[in-house]
Amino acid sequence: MLRGQENWRSDHNLLLREPDQRDHYLSEDQLRRLKQALDEKTYRKGTKDFNKTLCRLRMIVLIAVTTGMRDSEIFGLNWSDAMYSEGLLAHVFDYR
Repeated sequence: MLRGQENWRSDHNLLLREPDQRDHYLSEDQLRRLKQALDEKTYRKGTKDFNKTLCRLRMIVLIAVTTGMRDSEIFGLNWSDAMYSEGLLAHVFDYR
């Protein structure tokens, strides 16, 4: 199975990250362009209908990029974890 995964990755120009390779951080310009691309899709194309699905995706992407949280941590968030007046997300994770 591993051989099949390697072939699929090479066919789709995907590279595995080396274990000792440093994490990649987005530049200010890349962050700005990402947010702009997400903001452009706020409304459904050609209408004034609010795109709820993309709004949720936008929040997930922005939380991931700005906090470094993993997907399981993001999906484990509750509304009570949002501290609006402080501009914070506060969540205690149980890693049992």
